Amino acid sequence: MRTVIVGSVLAVIGAAAGCRASTAHAPAGPAAASPDATPAASTAAANASAEPAQARDRTPAPSLVREDGEALFVQPLGFLLGPHIAAGRDSVVVAASGGCNDERGPLVGGVRDPGSFVVLAKLDNAGAKIWTKTFFAPCGAAPTDGMAHAIAGVGLDRDGNIYLAGDLNFESGPIDFGGGALASAGGTDIFVASFDASGQHRWSKRFGAGADQHLAALAVSPEGLVAIAGSLEGGADFGGGVVTSAGKSDALVVVLDSKGQHIASHAFGDAGDQHGDLVAFGGQGELTLAGRYEGTIDFGGGRLPAGGKTGSQFLAQYQDNGPGSSPRYGFAFSKALPGDVTVGALAGGWAATYAAGEFKGVADFGGGPLKAHEPDNKNAGRADAFVVKLDSAGKHVFSKAFGLGGTHRIEALALAGDLWIAGEFSGMTRFGETMVSAGGDDALLVHLDADKGEVKRAWRFGDTFAQDVLGLASGGSPSSLFLLARTTGTIDFGTGPQSARGAFVVRMAIGTNPVVYDGAAPNSPKSAGDGGAP
Repeated sequence: MRTVIVGSVLAVIGAAAGCRASTAHAPAGPAAASPDATPAASTAAANASAEPAQARDRTPAPSLVREDGEALFVQPLGFLLGPHIAAGRDSVVVAASGGCNDERGPLVGGVRDPGSFVVLAKLDNAGAKIWTKTFFAPCGAAPTDGMAHAIAGVGLDRDGNIYLAGDLNFESGPIDFGGGALASAGGTDIFVASFDASGQHRWSKRFGAGADQHLAALAVSPEGLVAIAGSLEGGADFGGGVVTSAGKSDALVVVLDSKGQHIASHAFGDAGDQHGDLVAFGGQGELTLAGRYEGTIDFGGGRLPAGGKTGSQFLAQYQDNGPGSSPRYGFAFSKALPGDVTVGALAGGWAATYAAGEFKGVADFGGGPLKAHEPDNKNAGRADAFVVKLDSAGKHVFSKAFGLGGTHRIEALALAGDLWIAGEFSGMTRFGETMVSAGGDDALLVHLDADKGEVKRAWRFGDTFAQDVLGLASGGSPSSLFLLARTTGTIDFGTGPQSARGAFVVRMAIGTNPVVYDGAAPNSPKSAGDGGAP
């Protein structure tokens, strides 16, 4: 499932075809790092390796001018599974995983060690590798590509500490992030781990019991609060006592402090299936959860309308009562979202919540009905894109729909000076002006006004094969905007065609004027990290 801190399993959709790549623009409105490696740690069950930065200079020449929407650097990641990114003041962190037979990608050199793995890497603002850590888990007698611990998200706090979370696959065996081996108790369990800015282990924990506990999203506040969202079967203790599902699977949200200690944990649901898919912190500490539910669900303000056979999407928010308060989080609002709506991305601002995704038919988020275009592909499961802003009481501020008969998938949302959404589209769409995909799904990046939702600029990237943007991350300003993109063909971010298929981390040149690249954040002061990809 897509996450705020968005990602999905990497899949090969096609093969490379030619070098066609272009960028469509909507009208606009008013040095390499030094090595920093740590010794390898290992146990009988798992081992981790740390590798220094390689002597590779991906820094463009001084005084190289980049226009809006062009890349300052492009770092290939290869075919890693479930990649995620998070950005700080002067760096970007990448996390991903792989199965026993998967390649680790260009971030990790050396001989391929046996076992499934998790990769954690830090790049500077020029795209140079600062450090990489690889954590291994043993494979069984008949290893398969699918045996991998899954990454749900990665985030940073204002001090540069890194937080990583995901699923422990029972078949993948135990894995050691530096604090001792973590092993599933049966089925799928949850792990959360933290590292300092140099990649040294701070703490790591496993949560779960014999049933399946699945993690879908992670969010990190500037002060280091860690929120995770997912689904819970059976019961599990996250440090505050056992939390138990009411039926098949309940929506789950857990908050830990910067040291991994329990602050809050709760499951929501009835006898049907409920899932937490996205989670975000707001500017005043608000905690927002989005997901899906069947049957009925109550977040503290009364039961939401029944989800029906196909289920419904929800948004729920809790205000932060402050450290030492009991309870720490108090109910603010909850609502069932209208019609055939899929929320793909979520972000919290100052006294505001932003959600984006796609919808079919008619949807009213509180500002009047939005009507999706009839898709050119009548069998398409998705149609127009939407973005909505709610205030701290859950009341409508604005809602916008975008499309022109094509299909969309919005997978990322970030606040970086303004509002940014990203994903993919095929066919014809309109974000300020008309854009047409090159043949398959094209990657999409859109810049909007955060107050009114008006489009400022839009870009597409792609060829006749499949491309998309899986995640966005920012250090707080447009000049530190990073994309996590993926292609099965050839893609051009304004610096020439990229023929390597798989995933990429891309730092974009975004501003009202051409950007002079000097290997640092251009034309902006340094700002604290925002907790990672949306």
